Formats: sequence, C-alpha cells, structure tokens
Amino acid sequence: MTHRLPVHNPGCECKSPIALTNPPAAKIWTRRRETLTLAEGVRRGDGMKLLFWFGLLVLVLGIVSLFVSIPHKETTSWKAGSVSVGLQTQRSEPVPLVVSIVLMVGGIGMVIVGGTRKG
Repeated sequence: MTHRLPVHNPGCECKSPIALTNPPAAKIWTRRRETLTLAEGVRRGDGMKLLFWFGLLVLVLGIVSLFVSIPHKETTSWKAGSVSVGLQTQRSEPVPLVVSIVLMVGGIGMVIVGGTRKG
C-alpha cells in the first residue's frame, strides 16, 4: 500500500512546506474528469493504449528506415613537412535490412498487443 503526501495547489501563493517539498506529478492524460499520472494510468490498464501508440511509432520508423540512408563523412589527411593535404569523402549507406525488419516486426507486435482489450 502506498501513502500519498498531500499535493500543493500550484495556484496558491502560500509558502507551505508542502509547496516546497512536494511538486505536483506530471499529468499525462485525462479520463472521465480525473487526471492520471503515467504510473497511475499504467496500473489501471491504460498502458495498453500507450503500448499501441509506441508500437505504431516504431512501425512507422521501420518503414521509413527502408527508404532513408544514413550519411557518413570520412576525413583523411597527410602531412609532409610543413605541407598538409586533407581529403573529405561523403557517402550514404542504407539502414541494414535486418534493422528495418526488426523495427517493423516489433512495431506490429506492440500494435497487436496494445490494441487488444481485456474484458
């Protein structure tokens, strides 16, 4: 059983010790006239909705990674006495196919698990 400390009203201008030591928790979403923190929402089962949206984000990143390449810059320099010569090459490599597949499969799995509702 967890005990909660009283939370200070941020609109109040008093200098109570509660206001100084116990800042209000970050509010994530509102449900039926009550505001839940992330931890409270996960305990109540709303974490499935969060898992669905995170899985959808990972799935989109996996699809995008098929088409976007990663740029690389390499610099090589030679010195001969007081003369210095530098060469900079730039090339783009695609994301490895295995990484894209893992992202897409993981995203699909999270969307499926997060989209199912118990009840």
